[in-house]
Amino acid sequence: MVLGWRDEAYYRSDPWRGTWKGEGGGVMVSQCTHQLDLLLWFMGPLKELYGYWDNFNHPYIEVEDTVAAVMRFKSGAMGCLVLSNSQCPGIFGKVHVHGSSGASVGIEVESGSPFIAGVTQRVEPAFNDLWTIPGEEKTSRNLEARR
Repeated sequence: MVLGWRDEAYYRSDPWRGTWKGEGGGVMVSQCTHQLDLLLWFMGPLKELYGYWDNFNHPYIEVEDTVAAVMRFKSGAMGCLVLSNSQCPGIFGKVHVHGSSGASVGIEVESGSPFIAGVTQRVEPAFNDLWTIPGEEKTSRNLEARR
């Protein structure tokens, strides 16, 4: 799930942005390639895909700003996808996998790098000081010292 934002200034900054000829697509191929790559790395190849795409908030571009899809992977697992550059301000980009045993793994790939109403600003990601792996309790302090 990616709930991000791109403003008009972003798309006007380069003539190829937001065009079929220049980008070949919008939020799915331009802003969310890393999240899609991670999802396929976690889950493996797709068997079926059903989705919708549209441009809801960016009338000055040709390509999609929002995608919603349901997926079936070759493994039998199911997935859902929501990608958008229409959330103002942008919130996050996440990939979560929930297993049949109830266990979950995930990554927030946009942590600390939100797109805020026309301003791209790098902010240090939040530090997780709760490290719960037995025998590795000091790991979080070691990682913090490297920052």
